[in-house]
Amino acid sequence: MTRSLRYSLVDAFALASSPFTGNPASVLVLDEPLPEELMQKIAAEFNHSETAFVVRRSSPSEFDLRWFTPTLEVALCGHATLASAAVLFKQGAPGPLTFHTRSGALVAEKTPDGKSVQLDFPADDLVPVEGDDRESAERALRNALRAEKDQMRIGFVGKGKFDWLFEVEGVELADLPVDISALVHIPSSRGVILTTGSSGVSASHRFYSRFFGPAAGVDEDPVTGSAHCTLGPYWSGRLSAAGEELRAGQGGPRRGEIAVMWDGKSENEGGRCKLRGEAVVVAEGTLFA
Repeated sequence: MTRSLRYSLVDAFALASSPFTGNPASVLVLDEPLPEELMQKIAAEFNHSETAFVVRRSSPSEFDLRWFTPTLEVALCGHATLASAAVLFKQGAPGPLTFHTRSGALVAEKTPDGKSVQLDFPADDLVPVEGDDRESAERALRNALRAEKDQMRIGFVGKGKFDWLFEVEGVELADLPVDISALVHIPSSRGVILTTGSSGVSASHRFYSRFFGPAAGVDEDPVTGSAHCTLGPYWSGRLSAAGEELRAGQGGPRRGEIAVMWDGKSENEGGRCKLRGEAVVVAEGTLFA
């Protein structure tokens, strides 16, 4: 039997509520779960970095939520959660919303001005990488960067729960060409974060980043909310800004922005990050599956 499934296409963490900026995600709001194999096929069909499957619970403010890339299910995704909240708020769901996920309960609410959505996500601790592991990862990163390799300086290198993080200086990160295929030589359960606090950072942003996840079927993710659970504590520590909202930019050819506030607690202490951004619903339709 063919199902008729309503979907929305949302640009999450958009620049000033502008469509075709930020990170696109497909969102399906369902009355009952779909088979996992079908969800994976739908995600491959949409071919966005993530497709969100939202299933209603008995409470009008509580939902189950799962995220799929075109090739696999992921444990945490920020932009598709923001997109899901934007769709539900547009449909009249009362906030705050609670999403039950593989990463625990995640809360989303509208900001007081109604222009943005704020997410409450778990903080991610970084472990410094040194010695042979750092040398190998640096070598793979330099091989992946097609321009200005001689000018690039690599500072801190660390690993979080899902991703590697490299702080780089001396290059215009947003415009830097990257050989995605070379990044697979950096072993990661999900992806690689490149970040800078100076080179190419606009006056309105405290830091800038790019995210690559070829191991998860995502070459480059324009704006990665979950990566800011790692970036927020890192830059808040560097800038002595725990408890302060930091605005940040992310992306290469396609870009967006996000605000993050870390509560100053480690992951083991139950630390949390508030992620805030704007979302634009750019399309709605019916999928026959």
